[in-house]
Amino acid sequence: MYLSLPLQLCSALSTILQEGKRYASHVFQDARSYVSGTILEQSREQLLSSTYLNTGDVSLILDSMQLAARANTLLMSKTVSLQQRNIDVGCLGSSTMAGTRSSENALLLSYASENLPTGGQKQIVVCVALEHGANPTLASPTAAAVLE
Repeated sequence: MYLSLPLQLCSALSTILQEGKRYASHVFQDARSYVSGTILEQSREQLLSSTYLNTGDVSLILDSMQLAARANTLLMSKTVSLQQRNIDVGCLGSSTMAGTRSSENALLLSYASENLPTGGQKQIVVCVALEHGANPTLASPTAAAVLE
């Protein structure tokens, strides 16, 4: 049982990455017709709120997540191409156990952030939740596949 939904965690981390700007979450970028490939619906950027975040605090959080990602050898081995392009990768993992080892649940919150030549940033936040006999390391390949 989680106290926060994975989408809420993604939204919180995204707000930190955006230095206090909270945007509407989107599960997909666009929906296309299977037959013609034309775009039927497209998500749009929508600023919901903005708050001041100390840049030192933001840097501390992201630096800590990058250190955690480096310690997660499975995640790092799966995101080599991102690292070669100087894209920051960070993660934060947690597991809970209620009773037996087979009832362990895992949560891995991760991100990739790239500085663009135009001056902006391209970012993605991924949360992988696994239940029943899982730990954050097992979530790493799934997160890495989405980040790539």
